[in-house]
Amino acid sequence: MKLCCDGCDYLTNVDDMGCRIWVVWNPKVYKVVDSVISQQHRCCHVSKDGGLFWLSAIYGSNCSKERLDLWQSLKETRLKVGSAPWLLGGDFNILRFVEDDAKGVPAKTEYMDMFNKCIDEIEIDDFLARGCKYTWCVNWKEINQSSLRKLDRIMCNEACLYQFKTCEAFFETPGLSDHCSMLEVLNCPKPFRYQTFWEEHNTYKSIVEETSLQSSEGYGQIKDNNLK
Repeated sequence: MKLCCDGCDYLTNVDDMGCRIWVVWNPKVYKVVDSVISQQHRCCHVSKDGGLFWLSAIYGSNCSKERLDLWQSLKETRLKVGSAPWLLGGDFNILRFVEDDAKGVPAKTEYMDMFNKCIDEIEIDDFLARGCKYTWCVNWKEINQSSLRKLDRIMCNEACLYQFKTCEAFFETPGLSDHCSMLEVLNCPKPFRYQTFWEEHNTYKSIVEETSLQSSEGYGQIKDNNLK
């Protein structure tokens, strides 16, 4: 670990819980105090330049019944967090909505309802995110709708949104892992906005038509060769 995180500090549950979660930071930038540790959840108190927030790293179990322990851990953490900013991210290993499965599911399951009930109780919600809609696939090289799901999320409470007004979540194009990487940029530039006056330029139409005919490479869920 020291070889790949030279100069960084880190926390993990590798010693007694099977190396499920790593939290790594630059001690010259952040001060991190460990608070909650469980097999599926590690929560830290993070401070930087006078700003404070709580960070929860999540790795939900593949077992639905075991994830009940995760929901309970988050509820207990909510009491510690109080009204402070709280950022959560990771692999929750469960769908939140029926559309989180590319092939669709008939209806919410009992365990999906429990997940959403926990979200309501601890008063968090998804960040508005860009990038890949589905974050997990058995094999990204042989992508098909039957194997695409959104299992990874970045979530926060209202206080976090208020403190980090320009924050943005992004799910990157997948690499070696069967999950997409997640980024949470706390101070990002203003988002791109389309300007209608561009349409008045005499080369606008020709540029759009030319661009729409160009091929692109990517994974099925983000590839688009039909710009019109």
